[in-house]
Amino acid sequence: MKHKIKLFGIIALIAVIGFFMTACPPESEVDSTPAPTIALSLNTWTQDNLATSSSAVWYKFDVVNGTTYYVWVMEYWFNSVDVADGYADVMISAHYGSQTGTSIFAKSENGANNTTNAYPERLPTDANYWPPSNFTATQTGTVYLKVEATNGIGIKTGHFKVAVTTTNTRLQGEKDMTIGRWYQGNLPNTNSETWHTFAVESGTTYYVWVKEYWSNSVVVADGYADVVFVARYTSKTGTIAIEETNNGAFSTSTSASNPHWPASSFTSNAGDTMYLRVYPDPALPIKGIYKVAVTTTAARPSGE
Repeated sequence: MKHKIKLFGIIALIAVIGFFMTACPPESEVDSTPAPTIALSLNTWTQDNLATSSSAVWYKFDVVNGTTYYVWVMEYWFNSVDVADGYADVMISAHYGSQTGTSIFAKSENGANNTTNAYPERLPTDANYWPPSNFTATQTGTVYLKVEATNGIGIKTGHFKVAVTTTNTRLQGEKDMTIGRWYQGNLPNTNSETWHTFAVESGTTYYVWVKEYWSNSVVVADGYADVVFVARYTSKTGTIAIEETNNGAFSTSTSASNPHWPASSFTSNAGDTMYLRVYPDPALPIKGIYKVAVTTTAARPSGE
């Protein structure tokens, strides 16, 4: 009898152990669960957020063997941007096939664009961003892209934008503007254009200012373009709020007798996103750099 009881006890113990082994998968199995992955469209800026310093966002996009892909980000650059912009300082990694697949590149910070274009001494070579991370696909399939906070010194939480292109040309339209601050851009040729965006509120009046080339008031060697701009509601083809103009211009020559023109302005009829197109003046198509700012008062912002 004692032997039977002992035998039943052993069988029961084995059953209990088996239950817990079935109910509780190994730790390695739990850890291998992939993070959610977001499908990424080529040639389109996508914005996301890193809520904590250990956060990561995964994307995936299809690639074709032999095609070269370029990865760009808009992020925080240490000592070059106001923390109030809310951008994180990020790095990116890419893998074939899955989040743990063959590495294409790891923890790259190339393709970055600071959120103020704060390096005028490096323009007009359009070096307000770093060259993109890029690779030529060695297989047809899916690439997984990881965006995470930088390992180095920087802001490790906040938002960012990422884009993948099949040409080595940074997409326009990522230049979100903060009201009251100057942004510098570059028009590398007379057919160039740059799109800036900013948020507006219904009933508020907005003033647009530029710093550019003025005929007979500045030497071309200054590197400034002669620009005009157009503002539209909602999209690049939306209703026009400001017709083509160069009002709000400021001569780059300190000898000009009246260097400031009145700003172009409009009163918003709705809460919306405005699209501001800046391009060389067709009447005097001079390429180069420029600066642009939007304010809610009729006073030109300082610091340009």
